[in-house]
Amino acid sequence: MRIWMVLLGLCCCINLFAVDSDGDGLSDEVEQKLGMPADKAHEFYSVFKFKMRANPVHTPEKLKEVSIAHIAEDRFLWKAEFTDVPDIDKTVWHCYVDADDNTETGRKNKAPSRGTDYMCSIAFGRASLQHYDKAGKAVPEEAIRWHLEGNVLYMLADTPLTVKDGRTASSVHIVCHSNTEPKTRRISAVSSGGKVKFAIPLKAGKKILRATDYREPFNMKRTYGIDMIKKFLFATAGTVHVPYDKLLLDGFSVNLNNNRHFGGVISSKVNDSVYTKAPAGKYYPAILVFDRGLNNCFEMTIDGKSVGVAPVNIGNNRYWFYYLDKPVKFRGGEEVRVFSKRKGSAVIHSIAFLPVEPPSNGLPYKISHLCTFTPQGKDGNVSVSWLTEMPSTSRFEYGKNGVFDKVAERSLKTLVHRVQLNGLDP
Repeated sequence: MRIWMVLLGLCCCINLFAVDSDGDGLSDEVEQKLGMPADKAHEFYSVFKFKMRANPVHTPEKLKEVSIAHIAEDRFLWKAEFTDVPDIDKTVWHCYVDADDNTETGRKNKAPSRGTDYMCSIAFGRASLQHYDKAGKAVPEEAIRWHLEGNVLYMLADTPLTVKDGRTASSVHIVCHSNTEPKTRRISAVSSGGKVKFAIPLKAGKKILRATDYREPFNMKRTYGIDMIKKFLFATAGTVHVPYDKLLLDGFSVNLNNNRHFGGVISSKVNDSVYTKAPAGKYYPAILVFDRGLNNCFEMTIDGKSVGVAPVNIGNNRYWFYYLDKPVKFRGGEEVRVFSKRKGSAVIHSIAFLPVEPPSNGLPYKISHLCTFTPQGKDGNVSVSWLTEMPSTSRFEYGKNGVFDKVAERSLKTLVHRVQLNGLDP
């Protein structure tokens, strides 16, 4: 009897694990991890079918077809179907997406990838998304999500595509090649032979927000100021401070490259985490980080439940508290865990339990030293410069008769700003 009960329990676990509510071939668990609704089937549209070789040996030669499905808003799911399970550890798959099907915007290289706005890639078992602005400058992006299901490789990416009459008006150049090791010579490669246009219908609805989709804190607040932080950590009655060397590490390691900073622990990959046990009482759980402008992102959980997201994206080279916007009444012993949600190194200095909410310090975007310069003999050209107290992007609006309908801007966060205005009426 005991053996039958164990087998029955095992079967139930397997069936539950493989639930596919919408019947689209992806389990509910996989769709939730990717950021897709698990109760709505996704319709794929063929983008390119490859001519199969007689006796394919390497993974690229086994690529049959690449398709795409619209999930919601700017979220799309690419699908690469192979004749059998691909060896992704030795394979590279690129989709050079020209969002507006215009070679004059985006990446400035030779055809067929000229004009690429989004380079979606899975290379040696790791996925990435590289965005190019209209001028062709590479803009950092976070890793995209992917999943291998048997002989089908899925890649999910948020890429705003040009839309005309309810359909995409874009093109893509597809490349798949294999290497014996990363950065060594290719031993097999296939491609679409150039850009392929695709026009698929779009679905209504909102995309599921993942931790890295937030640009502002979610269920959290943030405040900075070293004097205030020191007061809360070391001179406020009731604060429970767990410094870096008392945290439990799951993927993080002690940061040895630390100079004139609080000690800290550093991540090496997405979903590395640190954790500790909560004290009994009512507290605002907080993390202490230093914003170096690396665009880090953290997610806080309590006993496995996500409670807040902290995008560290100000870039002002200051220490910050990121804390839950509402206090939590702890029984004592709950696990408070913080995950690193973006690729690259992310440093956490401590986790603190604050008895009262810290004061909010607004960012002092004070503008000073506004100057203009017109070169001799070029009356219609003006250089405008200014300083800000905190790093910020540059945006200068101008126009005639009090109507500021023109904009000069730069996306780089800096303290010293300069824009060039040309073609003005003297």
